[in-house]
Amino acid sequence: ALDAMAARLPGYGTLDGDRVHGDRGGLAHRGRDGETSWHAADGIWVAVEGHPRWTDAGLRHVAAQNGHGAAIASAFRGWGADLLHALAGDFAIAIVDETARKALLAIDRFGIRTLSYASPGPGRLVFGSTVDSVAAHPTVGSTVRPQSIFDYVNFVDRIPAPHAIFEEQTKLLPGECVLIE
Repeated sequence: ALDAMAARLPGYGTLDGDRVHGDRGGLAHRGRDGETSWHAADGIWVAVEGHPRWTDAGLRHVAAQNGHGAAIASAFRGWGADLLHALAGDFAIAIVDETARKALLAIDRFGIRTLSYASPGPGRLVFGSTVDSVAAHPTVGSTVRPQSIFDYVNFVDRIPAPHAIFEEQTKLLPGECVLIE
């Protein structure tokens, strides 16, 4: 499933080495050099895309030493979703705490980065930076939402969030986060 989803992401590089699997899921991440970071340790998986800026000096130091993914994991352990108050810049982040069975998805305040997600069944979460990658997961449908066709034409090649072209998906609005437990 991760390979199928990654194949739908823009060709910014290879997926080799950019995946982690656990007992209940997996995380694959692909992006342009210098714009992605990911981290997996102690049951917390983090993928971040973009250029986050830290307002907290301690987290800025962790990010400089170990990457934004490590800083986000550290902040999530201590602050939960409140870690977003310490972030600025353009970013899309996904955090999965496998032990606590929580996930946090968030994008920057201007919506420069995007995230789409679907919940194809109880206790299931599928997310990705494009609607195509989410639709590629075998448990997520790809039923075209009729209103989306009108939106696409009306808004000149865009479907405004929170809607996606597919009925089964939701896109995050600028500055929005979703915490799933």
